[in-house]
Amino acid sequence: MRHKQHIRQEVCFFAGGSVGTKLGTGIAQASIAGLMSLCGYISSTGSAVVQPQSAINSIINIYMFGPLLIFAGVLIVGVLYQLDKKYPAIMKELAEREARGEL
Repeated sequence: MRHKQHIRQEVCFFAGGSVGTKLGTGIAQASIAGLMSLCGYISSTGSAVVQPQSAINSIINIYMFGPLLIFAGVLIVGVLYQLDKKYPAIMKELAEREARGEL
């Protein structure tokens, strides 16, 4: 627990947010590029290029099921989130340390 290690919360939040944003963006882009490549997407800039039906279907499926997968992930994280249960004990410990002058 961070409150026991005397590490400032702000540092952890900003660093975690920055790393999470960069990793999430990279993983999402690589996943979508991989899926499109597997489905036969043609990445040409020519006007005569016609995408195969498998590539069009994969684009439709990504837009349909991508948000559902993200929602499921958020739901799982929300169910497994334990801070609400630990918060009273953390606050009690911090109050005791403050009373002893350890903060």
